Amino acid sequence: MSQETEPRNNLIVLYGALSVLAVTILTGALILLFAHTASTEVKARVEQAPTETLNAVRAKEAEMLSVPSYNAQEKVARISIDTAMSLEARDPWHPKATPLPSPVATPAAANASATNTATSATQSPANSPAPKAEAGNAHGH
Repeated sequence: MSQETEPRNNLIVLYGALSVLAVTILTGALILLFAHTASTEVKARVEQAPTETLNAVRAKEAEMLSVPSYNAQEKVARISIDTAMSLEARDPWHPKATPLPSPVATPAAANASATNTATSATQSPANSPAPKAEAGNAHGH
């Protein structure tokens, strides 16, 4: 009786290859099953006739979008989309421009302001120099 002490490499490689093949086939089958089930469910829901509730909601929304109304409590007037588009095309609405925020004070600007304040306190308003306009935007660029 002789006992083999060497591992059977060929058998190990065969089991590994069969395991990889089985996992690949099983994964592919699950992907196909999921894709088929998902497409069947989507198709069934999209192609089914709309319910009465959905039809009622759509009718109410269509009425809100097409029939003019006025809510006195909220002071809101509703007009149809077609009317709003024709009014906009005839006379475009432009919102009022909002002023830019004042520039952020930096230490150098604060020192210059303090110097100008001290100088202007000793000068008469008629002899004061005109204020200088600062270039740049609100971010100091």
